[in-house]
Amino acid sequence: MSHPFKWDDRQREIIEATSDFRIVVEAGPGTGKTEVACARVAHLLKSGIEPENILIFSFTRTAVAELRSRIKTLSGDEHRAAGVRITTLDSEVWQLCHGFLDESGVQDLFGSYEVNIRSVLEMLQKGSENLIDHLSRYRHVIIDEAQDLVSVRARFSFEFMRVLPKECGVTVFADSAQAIYGFTDEMNDQKDGVSGCLLDLIKGDQVFAAEFFLTSLEKVYRTGNQGLVRIFEGARPLLSSAIDPAERLRSLKEHIAENSDNLPQDLKDTDYEEMNARQTLMLFRRRAEVLQMSSILYHKKLIHRIRIGNLPLVIAPWIGALLGGYVGPAISKDRFDALWERRMGSRGPALGAPDRDEAWELLKRYGRGPRGDVLVPKSLRKVLSRSRPPQEFCLAEAGTGGMIVGTIHASKGREAAEVGLMMPRGRSGETDDEESRVLYVGATRAKATLKIGVGYSSPASALEGSGRIYRIFFEESPAAQVEIGLADDLDPVSVVRARDFRNPADIEVLQENLVKVAGRYAEVLARIPADGGDYDYRLQIRPDGENSWFFAGRFHQSLNMDLFQIGRRLRQEIRLKPWNEIKNLQFFGLRTVVFAEDSAHLEKMSGNYAASGMFVAPVIRGYTKVFFKEYFPGGKK
Repeated sequence: MSHPFKWDDRQREIIEATSDFRIVVEAGPGTGKTEVACARVAHLLKSGIEPENILIFSFTRTAVAELRSRIKTLSGDEHRAAGVRITTLDSEVWQLCHGFLDESGVQDLFGSYEVNIRSVLEMLQKGSENLIDHLSRYRHVIIDEAQDLVSVRARFSFEFMRVLPKECGVTVFADSAQAIYGFTDEMNDQKDGVSGCLLDLIKGDQVFAAEFFLTSLEKVYRTGNQGLVRIFEGARPLLSSAIDPAERLRSLKEHIAENSDNLPQDLKDTDYEEMNARQTLMLFRRRAEVLQMSSILYHKKLIHRIRIGNLPLVIAPWIGALLGGYVGPAISKDRFDALWERRMGSRGPALGAPDRDEAWELLKRYGRGPRGDVLVPKSLRKVLSRSRPPQEFCLAEAGTGGMIVGTIHASKGREAAEVGLMMPRGRSGETDDEESRVLYVGATRAKATLKIGVGYSSPASALEGSGRIYRIFFEESPAAQVEIGLADDLDPVSVVRARDFRNPADIEVLQENLVKVAGRYAEVLARIPADGGDYDYRLQIRPDGENSWFFAGRFHQSLNMDLFQIGRRLRQEIRLKPWNEIKNLQFFGLRTVVFAEDSAHLEKMSGNYAASGMFVAPVIRGYTKVFFKEYFPGGKK
């Protein structure tokens, strides 16, 4: 938003409403919704509402950090802003499960979100006195992106609001035109008997709906480009029109194309270097297209970032580079400064680091000791080893620089000065209505320039369970293009495991080598050595311009299992296994790995890394061709 402190009348009305006011705000992209939500919280804080009595539900973890930063700026009081509870719905449910269910009833946060939500939902519906008493402390609740809360999440949010005390106000922000999560089986579980989103539930209950005042934000502030303004505003009547969905989709595509620039139809003619320098946000409809684009950029040695679902959680690597192997009970400011000079130097940007003073304040926020120091094992390590560490420590994408290539779904909520919207070839969604909404979301990510291109025609399949993307090639030699780099593909312990190194000092060398290559282009391959087993792929990295490779860890058995499953789909009548070498993998930087003090992994680790539980590990990705061969040569079994 270009003028965050000069609110229009509609915005000011929302911001300055009393704390007990209940309101639903329909807000299109670029209308200042996020700024208004943060200014609403800042106003509540200034009016005397205690920060711990304010709760914000955000749809994504990335948005949580952004909201907290903006509230701090608008309120001018960092301490009080830090006390506001800002969380995703799934994270809040997980906390409630741990607080009001015994451990046997709580699913791991990586396991089943829906099971946890249903458990807490049942407590709400049964009127659990302890839970309702816990929620009675809130004086204002803000729910963001309500159109994306569907199925059991919608029902939970609805029941959550119903049990809040009458003096607790509620502000719901939504945009029906951007409702893109109600179409997939994952998000629209009909077993709960709920269709549609949270807005549908509110509007469907006349008594409850009467408690809410309805308003909207309509003026676009995100961009001064009149073509983009026409897209932002002109597409909305199309999306709500009663015309045939196929005609609506065709009209929307025409409207977007008429008011934007064009990328070359053949992506081979695109000037990727300029787009990378401008940090263009390139959006595709399909996950496989993102993987294909990323492979092309990496082949051109262009460092970039990717944003898709099912990526590993990435704790910023500067933490592991700084504190990996540090075994003291606490770290003072002087010791921190010395470590920063010795271990970080000028590498901070490549390691996703803030400036030194900001890094120190972040560590103190979560690990403050009684003497102004940071309690590393007792506090900081405990926080970072959670299944969901604080968002301030995490990276939103794989990679630390360059353009972002992502799916429209995964990039929802992100903005960029220049957006390349790659229109899909043929059908991508289940319905024309879904396709229209997704394209609208993609087109409205741009702040200055929107370029339209055509995506790839690369149909791919996904394995059940892992969701790994693959594409079979029907050639003389059985082969498949396979996605590498899911959350469990790399065994992180293998970079510090004692049995993988002849000398403990070699682990220190590997950690140093990884830090040195961060932010650089590097070749990566996975190879099973002659003395290795059939399931023991070892990663090798060679930095650009250097002759020697260095060992960088091992793949986990979960990847091997998926490769064998793909092999069975290649030739059902013959048992196949992948070749001993997988080439053309991509180095996307590093991540910090942190294990809790009671982790069983520690006994496998070496020296100071076993004591500290912190180190860096590579982030490896790829959408590469994997060849297969007969498991029993000559047909022997």
